[in-house]
Parts: sequence; C-alpha cells; structure tokens
Amino acid sequence: TIGETTMGWPLATGAFTASYLAGYLFLFAPGGIGVRESVLILLLQPTIGLGQAIALAAASRLALTINELGVALPLFLLGRTSRDDA
Repeated sequence: TIGETTMGWPLATGAFTASYLAGYLFLFAPGGIGVRESVLILLLQPTIGLGQAIALAAASRLALTINELGVALPLFLLGRTSRDDA
C-alpha cells in the first residue's frame, strides 16, 4: 500500500514542472526520456521515498506517452485518409 505523505500541491506541481522543463532543455534525450524521470525522482524522493518516487515517475511517463499517442494516432490516420482521397 502507499502510505500517506505530507507532499502538497506546490511541491508536486513544482517538481513535475521542473522535471518537464529539464526534459525539454536536454536536447540529446528524445522526449526528455530519462532526464525528466531522474529530475522528478530526485525532487520527490526526500518527501515520498525512493520507491514511490520511481513509481510516480514511471506512471507519469506512461500517462504522458499514452496521451501523446492519443493525439498523434488519430492525426496520423486522418492524414493518411486525406492523401488517399486527393
């Protein structure tokens, strides 16, 4: 089970924002992979523990990837049908 923590919204949103920005700034990492997760773990680990920070970083990456695919896939398919009709 996941225990209760004292992590509030300011820490959670600040850590997520900082990690997302770090992922953008490191151009060598496609999609910020590895960089974003590392920064998120580094910032959250003192408050929620290493195991929960790793789980949260992995869940965050999975959720954002699914979100990006949910937008990209329909647009890709729409583009394919548009070219076929032309």
